[in-house]
Amino acid sequence: MRDTAYRDWNSCLFQLKSQRPMERDLFDYMKSNGLQPEQEVPYHEDHLMPELPGGPWDYPSARRTRKERYVLAILGGIILVAPMILMVLVPGVVASLAVVTVCTMIFAVATAYFSPTKLPLELLAATAAYAAVLVVFVSGTSSCCI
Repeated sequence: MRDTAYRDWNSCLFQLKSQRPMERDLFDYMKSNGLQPEQEVPYHEDHLMPELPGGPWDYPSARRTRKERYVLAILGGIILVAPMILMVLVPGVVASLAVVTVCTMIFAVATAYFSPTKLPLELLAATAAYAAVLVVFVSGTSSCCI
């Protein structure tokens, strides 16, 4: 293979060659000493070029996205149904309000920690909506006043 490459040395446009005597002598010297200018130069692209943001490699895989959707759907159901079941099992308005308070605090902390958005207004809106759903359930199930 190397013999075939050397045979086309003078006619190949991609080989280093020159018509100037000094450069030609330098290339001949390199070739005779085993320093082939046509050999591949090691190039470490990852060290020289920074990783660019964006592109299809930044998007999560379909399997991961589907798994996240299912996990969030299950957790969303649990964080709404579990306090309601506790309020039904433990009678009394005070116990129901305590369950709402504790579950709302847990939801607020979990949302602040795990949420991709860190905007305080969005976290406040999500916590307020969750608390409103639980308070409506408390007011709908309480048969008497305090």
